[in-house]
Amino acid sequence: MIINAMRISRVWSLCIIGVLVWIMNANDYPAGPFVLGVVLGAIVEQNFIASILMSDGDLSAFFTRPIAGVLGVVTLTVWLLPAAISLWRLALDGRAGTPPGEPRSAPDQLVFKKGS
Repeated sequence: MIINAMRISRVWSLCIIGVLVWIMNANDYPAGPFVLGVVLGAIVEQNFIASILMSDGDLSAFFTRPIAGVLGVVTLTVWLLPAAISLWRLALDGRAGTPPGEPRSAPDQLVFKKGS
């Protein structure tokens, strides 16, 4: 039986990935994105490099076609919207200097009396 170094390294990487997924599951982290990144990472990287070489290093080639532009805008929105919403809420609350996790102070209550 012949075992080459390539197969042994794959077995070891599989064991390491299995341990990492087990640790992630034990700490309530989703393992799906990690596994998806490990499986598709090399394929995406190869295609990205091929695209950059075909466009002579111009990143705007990813946004010149309508579908690619829409997907790019949606991706940037998904990445940046949570931070923008958090900053917006901090600006509205006037709590820019308070650390996260502190309870919010109750707003001043206005009492309206009937007939006043």
